[in-house]
Amino acid sequence: MSCLQINPWPVCGVDGQCSDINQTNVCLCVDADWEQSLEFGRYFVDDDGDISEGLCIYRPTLVQALYWILLAFATFDIIILLGIFCNGIKIRHSERGHLLVSILLVSLCFYRIINPAEALFGFDFAFTFLVVHVVMFGQLLFFEFFHRYLREESEAVRMKTVPTLGEVYTSCFSFTLNEAKARTVHICLTIISVVLLEILLTTVWMENRASLVIFRLVVVSQGIFRLYELYYVHIALHHFHETIQSVENERGRAYVLQLHEEYRHIRNMRKTILVVRTPELFFCFLVLLDFWVISASYWMPVFFIYGSIISIYVSYTATGIDVPCPNGSKRGHTGLTSVKH
Repeated sequence: MSCLQINPWPVCGVDGQCSDINQTNVCLCVDADWEQSLEFGRYFVDDDGDISEGLCIYRPTLVQALYWILLAFATFDIIILLGIFCNGIKIRHSERGHLLVSILLVSLCFYRIINPAEALFGFDFAFTFLVVHVVMFGQLLFFEFFHRYLREESEAVRMKTVPTLGEVYTSCFSFTLNEAKARTVHICLTIISVVLLEILLTTVWMENRASLVIFRLVVVSQGIFRLYELYYVHIALHHFHETIQSVENERGRAYVLQLHEEYRHIRNMRKTILVVRTPELFFCFLVLLDFWVISASYWMPVFFIYGSIISIYVSYTATGIDVPCPNGSKRGHTGLTSVKH
């Protein structure tokens, strides 16, 4: 049996040598700083294979450092949500889900840091459970935020235009109906995604090749889910723009000035989702490459670090929490301030 090679890695990885031991080819790591790990490498070896079949691409100190960084960001996010950053405030109902995700993320980091040899995705059920549910609850949290935002924008347009402009009311009703249809599709996609994420837990007991298929299916489904969000926000923005243009051409600009603020909010929403989701799309669809899968020990914590940074941003700009500061003032929010709680 030949030694493992996955392009663009050389045979046995960046620091490995293929050696013949007892008429069996095995990979040996030359430098003590590099190790073999079957955390994601198990997908490319036989079910009865051992760690000697893996690539020498795993650097434990670097992976541990990534989880320490993730722990720092997740802890800071919890501090913000608890209001300890200034003088302390009560967490409202709409922030509890956000807090739950951050607590799960901190638990995940602690578990990995104190037990790096055993807390491996796909091997240890507890660690795999934490990873899966951080992703799942984060997705559900964004779903709730996403549709609450669109629903409130639609209601804001209706309240501003019903007294003066029947055409816009009709258009707003159409938008609300479309939002309801989109919500139904979004619910279906979310249910499918949640079911797939739970199936991912079973890969702890599956054969290696079957586990790889499930892993790729779940991660790619997350990418499709994010593409739909980008698509619908684009459609919502296009719909509002057409409404404004048609009414302005028929009745004059004075009738639609009050709609421009709502239009700007949805345009900002599209920009925000584009910035947040585009890097995630690369993480999701690159999993079709063997090289990206076997490198997941590195990019999985990086993915969570990125999500934690976004979460901290949302804590400041979209949670609706008024944080009292020592000087008696309140920290205002400058981001998605139209999202009400």
